[in-house]
Order: sequence, then structure tokens, then C-alpha cells
Amino acid sequence: MRAQTLRNKLNPDQPHQLTVQEVLVLTDVTTLIDGLLAQIQCQEIEEQRGKHLQVKA
Repeated sequence: MRAQTLRNKLNPDQPHQLTVQEVLVLTDVTTLIDGLLAQIQCQEIEEQRGKHLQVKA
């Protein structure tokens, strides 16, 4: 799926909708990315001004 198509489907003002299959694929991909970030110890930290990502070496 192209990035523009995904943006349209996630935009409630657009008539496009995600199918069940597309939701499952997106869930799988984001789970893989979350696992990869956890593997390299890239964790979200919160500070007073906002959220940041931290990578431990």
C-alpha cells in the first residue's frame, strides 16, 4: 500500500476505509517495528517538554 493511500484510509474525512486484512497487515508490521526498537533498546522517555526516544549503546 502506498503512503498516500494509507493516509487517506486513516483520515476520517476521506471515504476510504481499511479492510480487515489491511488492519491485520499493519498490526503485524508495527509489532515487528516495536520488537526491533526494543531489541536495540530504543525506548520512549518523557520529559517536561514532550516525548523523546532514547537509544542505549
